[in-house]
Amino acid sequence: MGVAIWSLRKKCFVQTYVISTENTVKLRYVAENNVRALNHLISRLRTIIGERNPREIVAEMPVGSSRNASAASKMALAFGAVVALCVACDVPLRMVSPFEVKRMVDPDAGRKSVPKEKVIEYISRKYGTKLLPKNAKREHVADAMTALDVYFSLSGRN
Repeated sequence: MGVAIWSLRKKCFVQTYVISTENTVKLRYVAENNVRALNHLISRLRTIIGERNPREIVAEMPVGSSRNASAASKMALAFGAVVALCVACDVPLRMVSPFEVKRMVDPDAGRKSVPKEKVIEYISRKYGTKLLPKNAKREHVADAMTALDVYFSLSGRN
């Protein structure tokens, strides 16, 4: 999961994170692995929220379909954890749709998917590459930055 921090005062992105929930130890039950991953995700997000004290959180809604049931289930669990944490921390959660993100990156895409490389290219052109990780996880940060860009555009804050 990518996280991008926007400074209202500086009017720019100031920090990014990638929160990985990959299991290094396989437990007996899938549910145990899910609980371990969610504990890690919630712990990292709670730390970020505590340090940054955000006014609101913007997220791209999860896609309704996935390549497999396991991935779809994990995405739903992670999104539910984000929603619950926002409620518990009393931080409003604002959402943008994947279609709105696609339209921002490539207005001609229609309902077709937009390659991750195009999202990274869009963010790199608009905000530079300083806050993008150098590894394969950069797509997650680019997604987070684009979701906020879409939200600002839709709410007239751009």
